[in-house]
Amino acid sequence: MKRILLFILLFSCFESIAQDKLSDLKKAYKLKSDSLYTEFLDTWHKKDKPIESLDSLSQIQKDVYEIFQDFYNPFTFSKMSGSEDSTMYSNYKYIIVSNLIYYKVYDSDTISDDWGWSMFLKDTEPQVLIYDSITNFRPNLNFNGVKVIYEDKELIKILNKFLGNRHKSFTIFAPAYAKGKSEEKQKFILTKLGIIYGHWGGYWHITTHPDVNKITFNKYKNKAYVSYRFGYQGGESYYEKVNGKWFFKHAQFTWIE
Repeated sequence: MKRILLFILLFSCFESIAQDKLSDLKKAYKLKSDSLYTEFLDTWHKKDKPIESLDSLSQIQKDVYEIFQDFYNPFTFSKMSGSEDSTMYSNYKYIIVSNLIYYKVYDSDTISDDWGWSMFLKDTEPQVLIYDSITNFRPNLNFNGVKVIYEDKELIKILNKFLGNRHKSFTIFAPAYAKGKSEEKQKFILTKLGIIYGHWGGYWHITTHPDVNKITFNKYKNKAYVSYRFGYQGGESYYEKVNGKWFFKHAQFTWIE
């Protein structure tokens, strides 16, 4: 009984803190206060710092960190499609990075870009040797003048509640867009942080893209590809390990909503 009461008290405490932070954001919006909005974002920026050392991690987890830190850049397409720089996030001073990443190892000598079709051809998919994740993922990222926020459930909940879910009608040929109060609140958020409304409506992309779903390795762990989303499209970026270091090889967009 005491444990149940303690849990209820802790839950109530966390809910109260979350409500206070949501109230802070609402106040910043109501007053159209740049300083209060900055203070709200800086609170999250200071909450978690990049991982200091990879020494305690397994080799494959170290590989995940190394590849991600080389690949992830919201300000350029160079390692997503080889094309010119992106302007999607160029004006923002904060980015939100997912604190969870999956990794997979296949029983295969190589890495094939045809495996995406394996759901239809089950007998062609190599055996999965490892399928795991890194939680509390905090890669060390440095972009000039940009502050990194590591995503957590509380922040996602607060931003979703603040933004709401009013949106315009859409067709299969055009994405949904926020409307009314949701649109006005999104414009306020966009003064410092890039958040995209979901193509099909009813959800937000809080994480700053490219949003990396997982990194897949061959059995020798010397070849890998990054599965990612950027806006309403996504693809794979391929890496190879040479003399103990991962090098980017090529990339391609493979799907679009």
